[in-house]
Amino acid sequence: MQKPALKSSATLISVALVLSLLLHFIAMGGLSFWPKTTALPLPNTVVQATLEMAPVDNKQSTERASIEETSLVGDAFEESSEPFNAQAFQLPPSALMTYTAYLNGAAYPAGTVNWQIRDARYQLQVTVPVPFIGDFTFTSSGGVDTFGLAPEIYIEKRASRSERTVTLLRDQELIQFSTQTEKIPLRPGTQDRFSVMFQLAGLVAGNPEIDQKGIAREIPLASIQQLETWTFVSQGDVVLTEVAEHLQETRHFLRLPRDEKDLRRFEVWLAKGAHYLPVKMRQTDHKGQVIELVLSQLQMQ
Repeated sequence: MQKPALKSSATLISVALVLSLLLHFIAMGGLSFWPKTTALPLPNTVVQATLEMAPVDNKQSTERASIEETSLVGDAFEESSEPFNAQAFQLPPSALMTYTAYLNGAAYPAGTVNWQIRDARYQLQVTVPVPFIGDFTFTSSGGVDTFGLAPEIYIEKRASRSERTVTLLRDQELIQFSTQTEKIPLRPGTQDRFSVMFQLAGLVAGNPEIDQKGIAREIPLASIQQLETWTFVSQGDVVLTEVAEHLQETRHFLRLPRDEKDLRRFEVWLAKGAHYLPVKMRQTDHKGQVIELVLSQLQMQ
């Protein structure tokens, strides 16, 4: 008589684990037993132009000012023959977000995302409760520079396991990983696994006209042990009916595979009515299993 309950508990734990993976867009080593296969086809994605993070004019960068107590704007355009040589950004104000999780359409409880920004400093904390195991927490903190968010330290803690950290030594222009001794050069505009979503939100809010359908953004990202480049391709504006009415107007992005081994497809929807904060995220694995996080509650602070 206990087998169904055990099976249900095991399923809940598995779902919670997978949800934590979706929140930082990678697979755990425990999933490495899955058979290798080909990547999923990308949905009608044609890259019309690619934007990279670029230096800004020093005079204009000093004019960055707060537009609200908890919201920052960076005027990062410079006169240049390159139309997208520099990027404007407007970071969202502080907010507490709660997401409902779906595994192949079935709803499960998920976690919270606490985004705080004040006086050109930010902190981002994601908490995913995992039954019978403990909380998974992911924290990113740092400052704001002429590129937008400037993470200084990223910490992930999976229940009782040891912390893993990524430290961005901006004064030395180096990245230090807790998983290895070698430091690597820090690229301007580099984000971590969580700050990248809020950096993307800030860039779109800075000038929504740039990220039209087919435009790709390249953002350098420090993972747990290496520096990668994530490319987000705009899929244009989409009305999202799963969320509150004032959040339904969104900009849809698809992340291109990082390399030939990346067999997952990741998508994000940013809400115009909420400073382009992420209101929906979806990951499709190589077997076609779909995991989604949909914003269920938003508290602007």
